[in-house]
Amino acid sequence: MNKLLFSFILFFGIAISSNSVLAQSIKSFSHDSITFQDEFLKFMDHPTKKKESKEFEDQFPVFWFSPEMTSEKRKNIYEICDIFLSRKARSFPDFYNYFKTLMLFQQQNRDEKDYSNWEKGLIHQISNKKNRLSATHDFLIQTQNLLQDTIIHESYATKWKCKNAKFKFLFDKKLSIQFDQADLYCIAQRDSSCIYNTSGIYDPFERIWTGNKGKVTWKRAGKSDSEEFATFDSYTIDTQKTSFQIDTVSYYNKELFDDKIEGSLSDKMNSVNDPSLAIYPRFESFEKEIEIKNLFENLNYKGGIAIHGAKFLGKGSPELPSVIELSRHDTLFLRARSEHFSFHNNRVVGKDTEIEILLDTCQIYHPGLLFQYFPDKKEVNLIREGEGIALSPYFNTYHNLIMDFGMLIWNMDENLMHFTSMKGATSRQAHFESMNYFSINRFMKIQGMDKENPLVSLHKYADYSYVETFTAMEYANFIKKPVNQVRQQIIRLSFQGFVIYNRNTDEVTLQQRLTDYIKSGMGRQDYDVIRFSTETENNEDDATLRMGSYNLDINGVRHIAVSDSQNVVIFPKHQKITLKKDRDFQFDGRIMAGLLDLYGKDFNFSYENFKIDLDLIDSLQINIVNDSLSTYGRRYTARLGSVLEKITGNLLIDDPNNKSGLKNYAEYPIFNSSDSCFVYYDSKKIQDGAYKKEAFYFKVDPYTINNINNFKKEDISLKGTFVSDSIFPTFRETLSIADDNSLGFYHVTPQNGLPVYGKGTFTDTIHLSNAGLIGDGTLNYLTSTTKSEKFVFRPEIMTTQAESFELKELASHMNNPEVNGEKIFATWYPYKDELYVKSTALPIDMYKKLATLSGTLKITPTEITGLGDMELVNAELQSDYFTYTPKTIVADTAGFKLKNTDAEGYAFESKDVRAYIDFNSRTGQFTSTTVGSISEFPSNKYMAYINSFDWEMDKQELLFGSEDESNLASLWEQGKMESLPKTAYNEFISTSMKQDSLSFMTPLARYSSIDHTIKAKYVMDLAVADAKIYPDKGDVNIEDGGLMQTLRNSKVLADTINSFHNIFNASINIHSKNSYSGSGNYSYLDATEGEQELFFDVIDVDSLGQTIAMGNLPEEKSFSLSPDFDYKGKVRLEAREKSLFFQGQTKIHNKCESIGDNWLDFNSQIDPKEIYIPVDLHVTDDESLMLYNSFFLTNDSIHIYSSFLSRRIFYTDNVLLEARGFLTYKPNFQAYQIASKEKLQDMDASGSILSFYQGNCNMRGEGLVNLGAELGQIKQISAGAIEHDLSSDIVTLDLIFGVDFFMNNQAMKIMETAFTQANLKPTNINKQNYTRKLAEIMGRKRAELAVLEMDGNGTFKTLPNELLHTIYFNNLDFIWDKESKAYQSIGEIGIGNINDKQINKSIKGKIELDKKRSGNRLTMYLEIDKSTWFFFEYHHGVMFVRSSNEEFNTILHETKEKNREFKDPLKKNPYSYIICPRSQKTKFLKQFNL
Repeated sequence: MNKLLFSFILFFGIAISSNSVLAQSIKSFSHDSITFQDEFLKFMDHPTKKKESKEFEDQFPVFWFSPEMTSEKRKNIYEICDIFLSRKARSFPDFYNYFKTLMLFQQQNRDEKDYSNWEKGLIHQISNKKNRLSATHDFLIQTQNLLQDTIIHESYATKWKCKNAKFKFLFDKKLSIQFDQADLYCIAQRDSSCIYNTSGIYDPFERIWTGNKGKVTWKRAGKSDSEEFATFDSYTIDTQKTSFQIDTVSYYNKELFDDKIEGSLSDKMNSVNDPSLAIYPRFESFEKEIEIKNLFENLNYKGGIAIHGAKFLGKGSPELPSVIELSRHDTLFLRARSEHFSFHNNRVVGKDTEIEILLDTCQIYHPGLLFQYFPDKKEVNLIREGEGIALSPYFNTYHNLIMDFGMLIWNMDENLMHFTSMKGATSRQAHFESMNYFSINRFMKIQGMDKENPLVSLHKYADYSYVETFTAMEYANFIKKPVNQVRQQIIRLSFQGFVIYNRNTDEVTLQQRLTDYIKSGMGRQDYDVIRFSTETENNEDDATLRMGSYNLDINGVRHIAVSDSQNVVIFPKHQKITLKKDRDFQFDGRIMAGLLDLYGKDFNFSYENFKIDLDLIDSLQINIVNDSLSTYGRRYTARLGSVLEKITGNLLIDDPNNKSGLKNYAEYPIFNSSDSCFVYYDSKKIQDGAYKKEAFYFKVDPYTINNINNFKKEDISLKGTFVSDSIFPTFRETLSIADDNSLGFYHVTPQNGLPVYGKGTFTDTIHLSNAGLIGDGTLNYLTSTTKSEKFVFRPEIMTTQAESFELKELASHMNNPEVNGEKIFATWYPYKDELYVKSTALPIDMYKKLATLSGTLKITPTEITGLGDMELVNAELQSDYFTYTPKTIVADTAGFKLKNTDAEGYAFESKDVRAYIDFNSRTGQFTSTTVGSISEFPSNKYMAYINSFDWEMDKQELLFGSEDESNLASLWEQGKMESLPKTAYNEFISTSMKQDSLSFMTPLARYSSIDHTIKAKYVMDLAVADAKIYPDKGDVNIEDGGLMQTLRNSKVLADTINSFHNIFNASINIHSKNSYSGSGNYSYLDATEGEQELFFDVIDVDSLGQTIAMGNLPEEKSFSLSPDFDYKGKVRLEAREKSLFFQGQTKIHNKCESIGDNWLDFNSQIDPKEIYIPVDLHVTDDESLMLYNSFFLTNDSIHIYSSFLSRRIFYTDNVLLEARGFLTYKPNFQAYQIASKEKLQDMDASGSILSFYQGNCNMRGEGLVNLGAELGQIKQISAGAIEHDLSSDIVTLDLIFGVDFFMNNQAMKIMETAFTQANLKPTNINKQNYTRKLAEIMGRKRAELAVLEMDGNGTFKTLPNELLHTIYFNNLDFIWDKESKAYQSIGEIGIGNINDKQINKSIKGKIELDKKRSGNRLTMYLEIDKSTWFFFEYHHGVMFVRSSNEEFNTILHETKEKNREFKDPLKKNPYSYIICPRSQKTKFLKQFNL
């Protein structure tokens, strides 16, 4: 291999060297035309350019000896060729391109003068030895491009091309190309530009285009070429570039201008996908004061213009910026100045834009912002971008504010202008500061480390130079500091409104604020400290300006320090204020003024008068100075516990000319109350808000407080009138500050007392404070007497913790026992005539100490009732309502507790019963008052819902139930217990955690508190887990501790929802509501209603609360699932499942000796009415040996055998059809079948099925069929049916069969045509059977659809992809020939399609698939008639082919050997096809006598 490669390289190198030597040896070609041709063609025969050399050899003679080729032309060609040789030009590409260019001139029949000029240019170029040969090569290629495609220059990145061009070559000392008319295109970077209707001269060597006139449009920017364009005269273009510039053009835009605009133009190739993003061509006007009225609605423009592709720009200069004016209601409202504005259909943008918003005669001004205007929305956005001059605040001369916020948004159709934070800003803060604001800290911060404050230095320089405007350079020279440092300082001062700085002119203009700040800093001028700082949330504006009124609503203002010297701070409600002209503002909320806190609304601050008008003060809070001082000498204050409300007045903050507080006016601040006000005691903290302000208040006379920063506790003395909501009569008093720091008084009653509530009499002292209205003395009501040091009087109630209470027994209509109590709590409702007496540490004695009450008595003029705990002999009674008579206690609803006789605690507890206690008969009668009232048995860990019971005090027994016992016994015997009403039953429920609320119902039960046993009778059933358990005779006994005795001879129904299963003769132990266990009998019914009895030795409840039962069925039990399936193994019941679960083995009733009998191992739920036993392809028997269900083709003895729940001969035997799913028996077919459940229920479903017929001992399978004979590169697929007659051992197959193999496509087309054109009958297809077969390959739905769309001849509307095979047989019957050990076709063969050509015809022929140990063989003979046939035979990697069609044979014969081989990427199975002799076909047919 290496030697061969070396020889090739050596030969190739010699050939190239020979050609090179030949080129160098030739100094000149012969000038004889014939000899020239021979020499030149030999010269052009290049070993590496065989194709080009061959083409050139064919074309050259035609060119060379054409009529157009004159002797003069040949002479010039000889001369040029010699020059080429002298320059060591090569045959390729130099000579080749030269003559290719000459041929193009000849082909296009160019004018002789045109050619002559071009030739002169070439000679001029090539003769100059300074010019490189590569330049000549480029010129020739350029000429070819020009002649072929009018391309004047083309490089890797750029192409310049003329369209609609007329050109000619000129030569005057050098070559040029004149274009009289053309459209000149530049194409680069997936972009193109065009100069229309132009002319010019092109220098092909310098690559310079000198043009005259032309037109450029903005079409590629998405604009109309007739509406917007530029025209010009002379221009020059370097075609090596992708851009050009034209100094002077006339720009036309019919939409904006009536006339042209002069300016400059530039264009550059720049790829964009969206025309709206184009940035070229570009035009810029010379004129900088162009006026455009109503450029957009209400928007006028003045300035220069520029067009950048799709963008329309406004352009100005530092000295003359462009201007936008916005009008509202025909009035100028906003003026914007910028060097650059960008105009779009939906947006106008200007950077560093100077803004004036005109308010009346004032304005809001900013020196440089990002300006945005959206014409479609009529929305203005002013954005401070966070750098440069944009950092400067706004200056508002209407409100006299300096405003520091992020963004202004204004929709001109709305009446609100929004001042807000920048979108996405992390800090939502803004500042609105008074123009007269001064801070000494800020003043010193401005000075920093400088010796002199910059404000002072600037003022000095202005005085020195007698000007208010000067340059930063001049000022820097004056203070002898670097100019850059000075400029930075001036810019920072401009942000604070002290100067205006023009960066373009470097000019500084001092503002009045600078002079005022200096004077304020020196104490020579008044100032203020008013500053509105905002902090908003979410999307809330910092402020909104109302059009018309120009009121400014500011949000997020937490506080406003109006005067720091006088301690006046405003806290606006909802953090909102409304600012008016010259810093006046309106607000609701709180004012903290010295020691006063004022709350209200509609407060109005007047800046000029420096006062707040308080038209509606809701409340006034006074703060009191304590005597003690803090560690740092500061005074402590405490809030007065009372508030003065409904006040009208004003607050004078300071002298109007002393807003700074530099001077000390001792009387300020001053608070004036101009009308009466009120003190209310309705706070929730005062007796839970019992004193309503409408009826309980102190009315205060008008007053004035001076110097509210400093007054004492003793200075407060407010005269007025006290109204107590009819508790006591109205009287006059003076309010002072009480011990609890509230406003109140002390008032002593007359000796005979004061009327109280009009129902009783109080005697002694009355005290009012934030503790409420309190009394100390004695209260008399009815015949009761109560003494206390603290009576609390409220409008409708009196309460007290009394030292003593006494109520004497009266023989009147009250009929009450004697009552005495100490340390009681009393509550009196005077207007209801109700007095409540409640015991505290000691119970209340009643019935002369025969009973006590720990609770409350209610005393009225007519009766005594009570609630609480009554202590009786051996029992306790609790109720919320007792009625007392001298010998009985009656309670409509009570709780009863019976005490244990042998231990502490209670034996029985019952709630919600009606109680009647008779001390004479020593009995108690109790009736349940509500459905669901609970009684408890603590010793038995049970509770019960009981309707009624009786208590015999001396026997300590309880009897439950209202029905007669003899009547109950009679109803039980007759089975009529259901006739009892529900109210006759008592429900007993276990309270033990282990028993999960186990319960039962009984109409009769007894309980003894001595042995603690519950004995229930006539219990119909118990609900446990998911079952019902029926006790024998209805007896249920609960022992001490809660254990239920075993229920014998009982019945079980499981479960209670579906009632699927009944277990009888059961012994059951109930453990809890959700658990029981035991054993019992069960009846199994098969499909024929045959009954078999099972015994479950285990009955239990699983973790899901489901009843389960388990038993065992040995073989000797002779149990059968049905008459067709015997069974041995385990059985399991699950209550929620209708069918039982079997884990064991089953056996079919086999009548065919050729199939062995075996037990099948399985584990599944079985429905006795419809038995489906799960079966896989291979399963096991009762000895764990493998069983199979299929047809098998052996590899050794080579024969087919069947298996149905039986053994396999060899492990390597080929499975022909796989069946798995479920085993069932079909009586109507007398057949056992294995398939999926869907297939067993619907034979048209896809999937394999295996049927074992007991009537004739036949085995039949349907589905995908594997014929068990691999054929290497030949791929096969088949589906259909296999049938094995076990008696005769005959195997037949009914299939569809697809075979794929490598074959010459042209030959197969001939075969397709032959079968298509043949006059043959269509394939006889049974659609139902055919659909089943197809379903195995493509699925049922697609198969049914395909067959549905099939025409009468069996042709599909669209051939399914699954049927695309080299040959597809849609009807093929095989029989297994035992002697030849092969599948052999029988009957006619149906051809469905050859490749994608549908045939659908029935033909004669023979197909055989041999299974051999030496190698498998496939033979196909397909006959149209005796004279027209095709023969294929494959074995050992070779397909032997022959046909009666000689054209078919010829194509295969002439196919090169390498093209007849299939390239196997894995190189495992070689394959090729060859022509075979006719005798091979004859020999094959002879064995079938055909």
